[in-house]
Amino acid sequence: METFTDWQKENDTGVIYFLRDGKITGIMMCNVCDKIEVARKPIKNGKR
Repeated sequence: METFTDWQKENDTGVIYFLRDGKITGIMMCNVCDKIEVARKPIKNGKR
């Protein structure tokens, strides 16, 4: 599985996106609070 990282503070605060065939299939949020609903949208919509 391919990953893409978007760190605000390297290896501490940020988001890791899991991709399959270029589509977001999962998101792991590290020390990012209150953004679960925001994270669900691109997974549900099959964003690239």
